[in-house]
Amino acid sequence: MTSKRTTTRKISKKNAPADSRYQTIQALRETGEDLAERIEYCRAKYIEYPVYKSIAFMAELGSDPRKSIDTLADDSRERLADLRKDARRKMDGYLQDGRKFYRRARKNPRKTFDGVVKDSRTVLDDFRSEAKDRLEDFVEGGRELVQTLEKDSRLAADRLRASGKKTLETFSG
Repeated sequence: MTSKRTTTRKISKKNAPADSRYQTIQALRETGEDLAERIEYCRAKYIEYPVYKSIAFMAELGSDPRKSIDTLADDSRERLADLRKDARRKMDGYLQDGRKFYRRARKNPRKTFDGVVKDSRTVLDDFRSEAKDRLEDFVEGGRELVQTLEKDSRLAADRLRASGKKTLETFSG
């Protein structure tokens, strides 16, 4: 005699409301709401605000064009002066660092380049570990997504089976 084979899969029944049972749909709703908020923010920042500023500028330009153009020229001069100062400061810093490196390399080239190799190995090791962590997080997120989709599809299939049984019972009985 053969024994009847039993399944190990148990059908879980939750008492949660229907909208929270489908986690994928809930996640999509939240994503849609977040996307709507971002679109609203971008519309306000990149469309409405510049339009209002340009309308105000055109009104000011119409009332006193010389003053408006002088203000623009002064602002441009100030920004260019700041850019020159910042660029000069950066270049001076790079030159000083290069000179220090050159002096160290002249005094003891072996030690200097060993330090460069050691630093580059450290950077590569940090990059490798960070990339590995991010990849593991990505894989874990994919696993969670697959599990959620499987769970949602099982719930939908169970509901479909239950409604099919009810329909058959109404026809037969």
